[in-house]
Amino acid sequence: MGKDRPNMPIEIGIDCAFGSTITPDGTSISFGDRAYRTPSTSSSQSYLRIKADTVFGVLEI
Repeated sequence: MGKDRPNMPIEIGIDCAFGSTITPDGTSISFGDRAYRTPSTSSSQSYLRIKADTVFGVLEI
């Protein structure tokens, strides 16, 4: 998350097929989609949204 904003609210939209995406909380997704949100993320405030697609590869966030 960086040194400047360690508590920045973030949502990561993950779509994975035949690969592996590992989220900051240690969850591993091999097939399908999931949204990972930091604890400080809420719909009533601005947050950083990241789209992460993994196909036939590995992505560790």
